Order: sequence, then C-alpha cells, then structure tokens
Amino acid sequence: MTDAKSQCLICDGSSFKCGHFLANFGITESDVGGGELFDHMGDIENLLVEAISFEDKVMKSHSFSILVEEIRSYVSENEMDPQDAYSENHYLVVEALREHFEDHKDVWFEPYGVGEASGTYAYENMWSNDPKSVIDELLSSLRC
Repeated sequence: MTDAKSQCLICDGSSFKCGHFLANFGITESDVGGGELFDHMGDIENLLVEAISFEDKVMKSHSFSILVEEIRSYVSENEMDPQDAYSENHYLVVEALREHFEDHKDVWFEPYGVGEASGTYAYENMWSNDPKSVIDELLSSLRC
C-alpha cells in the first residue's frame, strides 16, 4: 500500500479532474468518498432496497443477488424494514461494489494508506476510460 495518490493511472492527470475518476473507497471505514460512483450511490441504494423489499425480484448480477439474499435474511431474522436493514449492512454493499469494480476489465485501481494519530486508514482509488459507462453497466445489472 502506498501513500495517497491523486494521479490518474490512465492519463497521469489529477485523478479528481481528468474525467477518469470512478471511485474512492474508504476500506477501513467502508464508505465511498468520491468519483462518479459517489454521485450514484442514491440510485444504487434505491435499486438494492427495491430488490430487498420484493422477494420475487431477481437481480441480473449474481454477486449482487447474493448480497440481496443476505440482507433479505437479515430483514427476516430481525423483523426490520428493508431500508433499515440496508443501512445496517451498508458495509456489505460497499465491499460488494469494490469487489465488483476490482474484477471489472475496464477499471484500474490502486490501494493506499493514510497515517493518522489513531492508525493507518486504508483507501482505494479507481479509474476507468469511461466511468459513466461503467456506472451505467452497474446500474443495469442491479435492475430486476
């Protein structure tokens, strides 16, 4: 793991301004902190909560269908509202998204760490030649 990187792996430009920046994952704290993905987290949440809410909905993406089933079980076991269950299991969503993009052929990624007084925090930046298409593909796979 290297120190924080702000250079794009595709064009060597600023990863936040060059148009290739897909996502910044906070691995330690399980969050998404920037990039094209950040702008679509609400859409992703809505699609996943809809899939969790209706047992007859089947996801196109196998890895996300496993995630939905896991959260559905959580809803059932804890007699919870699907939205609340999604929120309590948000870390699983972030992990599934990160793994999805790490396996994507059009995504480059680089982990890095930032030292704080309380320890080192792990992050991962991701880039793509066409982040909008990568996100559109993801959203399409999440539709039931």
